[in-house]
Amino acid sequence: MSLTDSRIDYFKQVKEFDYLCVTELSGLTGNYRSVYFALLSINNSTYWSIVFDVDFQYIIQLSRVDKDTYRRAMDFFNEKGLFDSYEKGMNQWARAKISLKVLHGKPTGNTVSGSVTNVDSCAVSNPVTNTVSSAHINKTVNNKTVKPIKQKAFIELDFIEPDYSEAFNTWLKFKKERRENYKSYDSTLIAYNKLKKDSANNPENAKQIIENAIGSNYAGFYPLKNNQFAKTEPKSKALVLIEQAESLRRKFDNEEITHFIEVQENPKASDPLKSNIEGLAEKMNAAYQLKIVNS
Repeated sequence: MSLTDSRIDYFKQVKEFDYLCVTELSGLTGNYRSVYFALLSINNSTYWSIVFDVDFQYIIQLSRVDKDTYRRAMDFFNEKGLFDSYEKGMNQWARAKISLKVLHGKPTGNTVSGSVTNVDSCAVSNPVTNTVSSAHINKTVNNKTVKPIKQKAFIELDFIEPDYSEAFNTWLKFKKERRENYKSYDSTLIAYNKLKKDSANNPENAKQIIENAIGSNYAGFYPLKNNQFAKTEPKSKALVLIEQAESLRRKFDNEEITHFIEVQENPKASDPLKSNIEGLAEKMNAAYQLKIVNS
């Protein structure tokens, strides 16, 4: 049978059934709805044959109701004229025979393959799955309001040092492509600190670690083997202090340093920048004093 010859259009049938639920089918419960949509699913699997068999055990599993509810639902549908014919099964082994009444006008031929969902009504999945959509089971009304998705606020990762920026940002991009983004500032910071620890605080080692992880398509990164570590001379205390001082100095321009000198000439003056610039001056002085001593 071709689709255009189908006896029932699923979507139109559902629409008309929903209309009847509101206007004429008083006494219809959520359980009864589940049974009706299970019948639609079974009839769909038979390409909308005029008469089809209903296996007792199968339909109560599909609609997830007990046997008494199923029987009451079938009597209810028959009484309300939703069946053209209904021959009850004599027992659980003798199958009932049913012909669903076409509720809509001329069908366009819509035999549904797979899971079918109607926005305004209950939905029953393909009978192969033996399940009814959990969003609709035992519910008379299902009018959920879809809330707009909240945009996540941008998190500034201010802890990333320039020497590690390239490697760690490459890793963050890789995690995003895998849909494994770090969920918070704290979780990202933990990963960053792990990278520094695993790389023995060496940016070149960090790059190698990230390259290895991405190349192997790992979800995480791991320390290098001993023979893979980059051979670098340890930084002197003077160089470390100089780098710290230079990093601090980038936060202040020359005008502010000049202003600090002016404040020093007037000790009674108070200035919110004084403590920051004093710290900068102390570090720079200590660094350059060590540099002079070591030269």
